[in-house]
Amino acid sequence: MFDLRIINGDCFIDGQFMKKNIYVSGEKIASISDAVFPAAKTIDAENLKVLPGLIDPHVHLHLNIGQTYSADDFLSGSQLAVSGGVTTLIDFLDPIYNNDELKEVFDRRLKEADNCVVDFAFHCTLGNYQDDIDELAHEVNQLGITSIKVFTTYSDSNRRCSEDNIKKLLNTELLVLAHSEDDKMILPCDDIKKYEQSRSEASEWSAVNRLIEILKISSGKLYIVHISSGHTLEKMELLPGKLFLESCPQYFHLNKSLFLNPDGRKYLLAPPIRSLESIRLMKRNLRKLDTIGTDHCPFMLDEKYATHLIDMIPKGIGSLGLAFPLMYELFGSEIITKFTENPARIFGLHQKGKLEKGMDADFAILDDQLYTLPNSIFTKCDYSVYDHPVKSKVVMTILRGDVVMEKDHLHTKKGLYLRRHHEGHN
Repeated sequence: MFDLRIINGDCFIDGQFMKKNIYVSGEKIASISDAVFPAAKTIDAENLKVLPGLIDPHVHLHLNIGQTYSADDFLSGSQLAVSGGVTTLIDFLDPIYNNDELKEVFDRRLKEADNCVVDFAFHCTLGNYQDDIDELAHEVNQLGITSIKVFTTYSDSNRRCSEDNIKKLLNTELLVLAHSEDDKMILPCDDIKKYEQSRSEASEWSAVNRLIEILKISSGKLYIVHISSGHTLEKMELLPGKLFLESCPQYFHLNKSLFLNPDGRKYLLAPPIRSLESIRLMKRNLRKLDTIGTDHCPFMLDEKYATHLIDMIPKGIGSLGLAFPLMYELFGSEIITKFTENPARIFGLHQKGKLEKGMDADFAILDDQLYTLPNSIFTKCDYSVYDHPVKSKVVMTILRGDVVMEKDHLHTKKGLYLRRHHEGHN
């Protein structure tokens, strides 16, 4: 007898929906079949869609920005995640400047994530790094980390990574994640009406284009985070297996005219939301994107209004748990692999992302009906930038065989830290 069966659902398998029954033993998918077998527990998914558990590869929970932290910690953020079908998160270690800092920032982050209720992994992050890259690559792999983030900007806060170090990183096994804006092109801003232009689309393209030039003569792999500009995406050439592209729902749903509203500060993030023309080009070039992340990093309203100095206002908004319905509304089933199979493959989450025998029994069960997106009861942030109808809702989330969310009611399960390794490493 199986532990769990999900019957009568339209299951997303190999890129298409098919009516199948899924059987779970322990924490794994044990069988996918047309047949009906006995199980200790049954979930009838008639008229519902069964997806692999969703993966958000880009979140910032309990992010320390000096004077404050992002609003959601690992508990509220992971509760928010499961409310939207997300069963795996990848967050970031604090920036390091030398190798001696790595173990300390890892241990601190692991402790902060102790109450996470979904499975999670980490990316390493570099500031203005001044140490040995090859030694770093070995040490992060020992911690179960295979990806590392760099900034091409933020020299004012000593976070910009040198081009020389980026070149070295792109000749290691590490997947290099890049926040891509040209530092020299970013302008000081004291007027929210000028904010988008102060971090222009041209700045993004300049940095991305330079990184691709470096990548072409390197042996490694590059992942561009949170592409904000449709003009950038339109000009991108594809380098399959070497270059991976991510964007976020805000760059499809929100436009820069919101900065002109009385509550415009709510929408401040970096890179900024762009023009309607940019959004049109983002939609036209969706096929180029490998993944959808959220860059979830909300701050409280009083923090957004604490100063009139635009450059001093914390940048970031919340989309965790909302990303899938927001993108599914626009693109339907075409978007699913960008939340499941693709991030699992790119980030070495080999037990995640597919409905397949032997995989972790992670599921997001979807109801295709009209819903609205109010501010979630799970987030600690006191506002949402999204509040409109969408055409679907995740009504049940299952993590490694256990129901962790059913109709907005949570059942707590402890998330696991997922150690990732390059091929050939133990």
